[in-house]
Amino acid sequence: MNNKTLANSIFEKGSKLFDKMEVYIVSGTDTSINIYNQEIDSYSIAEAGGISLRGILDGKVGYAYSEQVSEESIDFLINSALDSAKTVTTEDLELFYDGKELPNVNKFESDLANIDVKKKIALVTELESKTRQLSDLIVNTSSCMYQDTVSNRYIANTEGLEVESQSAFGIVYIGVIAKNGDVMHDGMAYTTFYNFDEVNIDTIAKEAVDNTLSKFNPTSVKSDKYTVILKNDAVSDLFASMESVFSAELVQKKLSLLEGKIGELIGSDKLNLINDPLYPKSIVNAPFDAEGVPTKKYHIVENGVLKTYMHNLKTAAKMGVETTGNASRSYKSGMGVSGQSLVIEPGDLDFEQLTEHVGNGIVIEDIQGLHSGLNPISGDFSLPAQGYLIEDGKVTRAVNQITIADNFFDFIKKIEVIGNDVKISLNGTIAPSIIFTDISISGNL
Repeated sequence: MNNKTLANSIFEKGSKLFDKMEVYIVSGTDTSINIYNQEIDSYSIAEAGGISLRGILDGKVGYAYSEQVSEESIDFLINSALDSAKTVTTEDLELFYDGKELPNVNKFESDLANIDVKKKIALVTELESKTRQLSDLIVNTSSCMYQDTVSNRYIANTEGLEVESQSAFGIVYIGVIAKNGDVMHDGMAYTTFYNFDEVNIDTIAKEAVDNTLSKFNPTSVKSDKYTVILKNDAVSDLFASMESVFSAELVQKKLSLLEGKIGELIGSDKLNLINDPLYPKSIVNAPFDAEGVPTKKYHIVENGVLKTYMHNLKTAAKMGVETTGNASRSYKSGMGVSGQSLVIEPGDLDFEQLTEHVGNGIVIEDIQGLHSGLNPISGDFSLPAQGYLIEDGKVTRAVNQITIADNFFDFIKKIEVIGNDVKISLNGTIAPSIIFTDISISGNL
């Protein structure tokens, strides 16, 4: 039974019980390969997915899901959603999208579903081998991994909506361990891709080794205010951890300090934060959101000014605005709000030009402890970090045992220059390296 036939069967059987119904079906395949010492350490190909039903009865929404996407799940879904609706006490408005504007869903271009698994295994095996050969100091790999996900989403409701899309993405990652005397350091590199032949293992291997070897002979710095280059990966991690402050759902729950600040300057005028659901090679490819609403590219922050919150249908209705198409959920969860490839618009300078601009300062390559050292409500953070010293416009030596402390809402006002070295991260955020001024760094000297 295909998705459309299954959805229509549910609608027909549940039509006398619910005022409105919606079916959400996700299916796909996850491939994961880990190599260690030229042998397969772990390998799996797993079918993943399920079906959920939302039904509205007398203004109350009931919800049910099943991992069995078949005719046998119909009675369970309907009865469970009906029981759920009868127990709901909240008066929140529930809305279904009527499909009046359908997304432009083109056939997704990816070959990952058609690549023989032997080629995938060979790719990461060769990556590990080449990485080890680049330096005598490389003593081991902590991980050498290939992953890809090929998925399909289908949404239909009794208001006339029916949309379906395919997506796929892959990740190749390697972690490296180097030893020089009694000192050991680790580093890593990764890439994301839609098509198998886009992967350049020579580039990944060199980046991982360079990243690792550059960490030897680190020292700390004295505590002071510094001009800092936050590397692209670290920028992505920080903004991903603070994404929720731009969610209308969190604003309405009084959990975002951006409440009431639409149209106000909240950051440097250099900052442009964009929601781009179809950004090339991102791990997100979403022509429509989890309610079937067409997604779009738009500014959340433009030249430092907060232009909008991210909305689903419910949050938009509460504020009397149009949804931004940011509804999110899995088939197991209720409706929420999240970004789709949040992009910090790049500037003109490459990384070398950024260091020349700084003159003397610090590169922060990695910030740690975001889950415990950052408060997403207040924006306060104090995070262990490591990176490199910049002297006379050049990166000179590794720096560790330092802590970077600030407040996110103050921090983004200190943006001086944005680079062009954009990195597609594994957390759904795309960012270049950024120069921040007057940043508190605590060191041990």
